[in-house]
Amino acid sequence: MVAQAALGIGRSDLAALELLTISGKLTAGDIADQLSISTGTATAVVDRLAEAGYAVRNADAHDRRRILVSITQKGRRRFQEAFQQRWQWLHEVASDLSSDELATVVRFLLRLHEIMPEEWRQEVSASLPTPIPVSRGRRSR
Repeated sequence: MVAQAALGIGRSDLAALELLTISGKLTAGDIADQLSISTGTATAVVDRLAEAGYAVRNADAHDRRRILVSITQKGRRRFQEAFQQRWQWLHEVASDLSSDELATVVRFLLRLHEIMPEEWRQEVSASLPTPIPVSRGRRSR
């Protein structure tokens, strides 16, 4: 919620911006798949991010019919600024752990994500201030 307010964007917009920060270039369909939203909603999200100057659309160099969305420098900078406090807190918590302990925590979280039922992942995602991708498959429309 704090990051959303700092960036002046909505929850889906923030999730898409996070995806672009991690993934680089994606199509609106990729964003829809990753966030389990409709392609129409993904297009509206990309429109809002582009209007805010956080993302840009460009034709794929190999297939001019394919449009790729990427984060702008402004988008990357603002995203980093919005999450700086959270990253500092995570660093502070993690700094007390050894490499082996951190590896154990990561393995635990990855395993938890693997076995967690889809409906639980969606509940957890809905309750978080920053949404996380909960499915790689496209939701029925």
